[in-house]
Amino acid sequence: MTSSQTEVRPEDRLIQALGKGRRPRLLYHYSSGSALLGILESRSIWATNIRFLNDSTEYRFALEMAKSLVANRKENTRNRITAGLYEVLKDRLTSEFQKEVFVSSFSERPDQLSQWRAYCLPHGGYAIGFRSKEIVNSRNSSATGWLVRCRYDEESQLSLIEELFKVVEEYAEENRALASDRVYRESYKLVGRLLPLVAPALKDPSFAEEQEWRLVRSAESFDGFPLFRSALSMLVPYHEHQLAAPGESLPIEEVIVGPTPHPKLAIEGVGGLLASHRLSETKTKPSS
Repeated sequence: MTSSQTEVRPEDRLIQALGKGRRPRLLYHYSSGSALLGILESRSIWATNIRFLNDSTEYRFALEMAKSLVANRKENTRNRITAGLYEVLKDRLTSEFQKEVFVSSFSERPDQLSQWRAYCLPHGGYAIGFRSKEIVNSRNSSATGWLVRCRYDEESQLSLIEELFKVVEEYAEENRALASDRVYRESYKLVGRLLPLVAPALKDPSFAEEQEWRLVRSAESFDGFPLFRSALSMLVPYHEHQLAAPGESLPIEEVIVGPTPHPKLAIEGVGGLLASHRLSETKTKPSS
């Protein structure tokens, strides 16, 4: 193992593998008017604890898929190290190591009726087009978050779980000089750190038309305790993910005004708002 390899954490190795492929230049965040005001004023976007989202079953789904893959790998591997690893994981892989993960949602689709209905108040919504490469400060570091494309079909979902265990196997192999019990123990802990990073990308096929991308960050990547907002039936924890440093321009390229009975006035209003935040070059247009 080279010194350059030791500098790459397994978390970052997984993120590098899963971050490969085409990423849209613009990703859209659907919001209400008050949320748009908050983003511009705070220069940040809310990252919500995934367990408090309406469609927050991804972790359990990912765990069950991981259990199935572990059982299959255990039966088919001939490598002594990996056979022992999967034996341990088969017996101990449970939900007890669930860690807190916070996510922000974006879509490839700039003007979609179901998104207006789901995320915006009647007659008052905005789709904010962010330059995707600037949403995270470092796309390959779990310390500042990473963007993942949601997968809706079983084959691509399984490929994510396989990437996770590939990283775990590499970690176990690189540390085979250690006592076996320690290698297995640390590998088990590693699965507990990696699975919550993959789980937000696994979504039910019924959501496929959203073409969602998620900004994913672990709780420990933020400073301090989470903030809380009031929802219909509970208080919801969130953190603020900074989109631009002081003095830097926000990475907003366009804002689409959702269905409204007063489209011309709505366009004029959002244009003035953007200009007041030094975003006068940002395009504005009405929903079709």
